[in-house]
Amino acid sequence: MALIPVSHNVVFWDPTARLYQTANQANANTTDFAYTMQDIIDTVIAGGSTPGINDRIPVYQETSPGQFTLAPSAASITYPSVPGANYMILRDAYSMVLSREAGSAGGDPEFVIVDENFGYKVSMGWDDDGDGFGYLYNWAGDGWRIGASGNNPMLEVVTTAGSESVNLHKQVEFIDYGSGTYTGTAAFSLAVDASGNVIETAAGGGGVAWATEYDLALGNLLQGSNPGTTQLGTTTYGIGAGGNLSTPAGGAPGDSGNTAFGFNALGSENSEGENTAIGYEALGNQNVSAMFAIPGNTALGYEAGKECTTGLSNVFVGRGIQSVNSGQSIGNVALGSDAMEQLGTGFANIAIGERAMQNVNSNTGNIAIGYTANNGATTGNENIVIGYNAQPSNLTVSNEITLGNSSTAVLRCQQTSITALSDERDKTSIEDLPYGIDFINKLQPRKFIWDNRVELREEVNSDGTRSEVEFYSANKGKKDFGFIAQEVQTHDDDVLRLVYDENPDKLEMSYGKLVPILVKAIQELKAQLDNKQDK
Repeated sequence: MALIPVSHNVVFWDPTARLYQTANQANANTTDFAYTMQDIIDTVIAGGSTPGINDRIPVYQETSPGQFTLAPSAASITYPSVPGANYMILRDAYSMVLSREAGSAGGDPEFVIVDENFGYKVSMGWDDDGDGFGYLYNWAGDGWRIGASGNNPMLEVVTTAGSESVNLHKQVEFIDYGSGTYTGTAAFSLAVDASGNVIETAAGGGGVAWATEYDLALGNLLQGSNPGTTQLGTTTYGIGAGGNLSTPAGGAPGDSGNTAFGFNALGSENSEGENTAIGYEALGNQNVSAMFAIPGNTALGYEAGKECTTGLSNVFVGRGIQSVNSGQSIGNVALGSDAMEQLGTGFANIAIGERAMQNVNSNTGNIAIGYTANNGATTGNENIVIGYNAQPSNLTVSNEITLGNSSTAVLRCQQTSITALSDERDKTSIEDLPYGIDFINKLQPRKFIWDNRVELREEVNSDGTRSEVEFYSANKGKKDFGFIAQEVQTHDDDVLRLVYDENPDKLEMSYGKLVPILVKAIQELKAQLDNKQDK
């Protein structure tokens, strides 16, 4: 057996290549070094048992085509001679160890990547006894753990059948390494500020406490800052949601059943129940006195019912309903963004549509259906306004029904007449109508072409802003016939009321009231005809 000295080069040559064979063979003969493959194997084996180099298998480097030299001592494959150790070191300028750790009781079969001093970097395998190490390892066959060692991981992925879950055990931190160096004092955490926003804050402080409480006996689920805890059947979720709820002395039966979701939703109410508030500050300032009945308000939307301070039995669905004026509104129903926005003490109003009845305050018994329907009226009671941008005759009128806007050309219905109250029991001072053929002779039927004046309405721009725009009635330019209100008005009185002048700028005509006068005129003509025939 010939051992190859470390200082010698190993030259491989191809005996079939004649010129190369000659040159290299000559070189081998000259230096008298000729080694076989067996010599290389023997050298490797002998090197592995040399004392002090830890059963090291040397690594050879190719210095030039076909020539190899022994690598520096730092580069090697090592099988340590430590009893019970099962690992292999791939050694170069740095160190990487692939190991099966077997030193702990129970023989956890951890396969790890570590540095030469066993500074654990990544471990993969089984940790049966909670004495594991590294950052990624299978946990007793139940899943995977990432993070801290043993039974305190940062993240668990549980794969046990029926118990599958992902569990985060530690706070989430944002680490500021500054100029590439971590000082250990610049950790950040996720928190929630007083306005309900998720923020990045210094570790250990800056956030609002996020309480979670439940009481099966009371039927409560409370989550958020300062949640109420003493009412029956209460559910809250959000910063300040239901934050002042409590049961007053005596515990009135209605002091329960509140639901509040959203920042400061139902945040001021301290005792009364059966309210539902969902949305940012929905019913936020409500605080009904215990002297009133159970409030039972329902509000859904951003600031919906925010200023419904002492209201009762209202239903608000949409952004900004009663969000400006405070007061005791009762029995109102609003559906649509900014519908009844200015409501204060109104009673039994119904508004359906964006900005429908937007400016009503203390009105009673009004109904508005349609986009911006009756959105200009500030007072007035028991009006019904239906249609896109439909408006009453004026902003303070009461007891009026409006169908459509100035562009409405046809009213379609199977019946052609409107039934009106005419019961004798509801009338007094009944006399024969004095208006007949003489009055009819004063009227001047006309034909004409509509030439409507310009009108204004509010529209939403593409960027979400609103602006007033001019428009004309769709009837402009159409041919028609009828009467001229100003001409009829010269013969009108408080009995006939043929001209409707609630809005002096737009006179209207009640054609249906001409029917009794026409009947009277026909009767008078019949009498005249009968007299002539008698003669």
